Amino acid sequence: MGLVGRFRTVTTSSARLDDIDRLLVNELVANARTKLSDLATKVLLSTSAVHARVHRLESLGVIEGYHAAVDHGALGCHISAFVAISPADPADHAGLAERLVKYREIESLYSLSGTADYLALVRATTTTALGDFLLEVRASLRVNTQVGVITKVH
Repeated sequence: MGLVGRFRTVTTSSARLDDIDRLLVNELVANARTKLSDLATKVLLSTSAVHARVHRLESLGVIEGYHAAVDHGALGCHISAFVAISPADPADHAGLAERLVKYREIESLYSLSGTADYLALVRATTTTALGDFLLEVRASLRVNTQVGVITKVH
């Protein structure tokens, strides 16, 4: 279904985005390998106009990159967990994030406000490997952790 009518333009601190830009971004989020010609059909523009818009969105940093969706189980990482992390001593906070991201088990790390300082998405091959990772992090970085093992992704 194509777009018809006037388009709303939204100004952000770094870019002017209209409904076509937002639709292009949404389509690329759903499938980063969508052909420009297919995008052009959806937004009722020429392929070259869509190419220019996508390039502009990349240049502005709205589109930061293109990523593969990965089946971590197929790579041997059958256990995924969210781990809330805080330094045991608040004075040890400096540089903690930089030390945490060096662990290969941590796929992504987020700074938080609230009861924990960080939330990490951790991947492990087994529950034993997850336990070993947690023991290592707690001992070497002097942190407290709370763990929630992911049982299902919706």
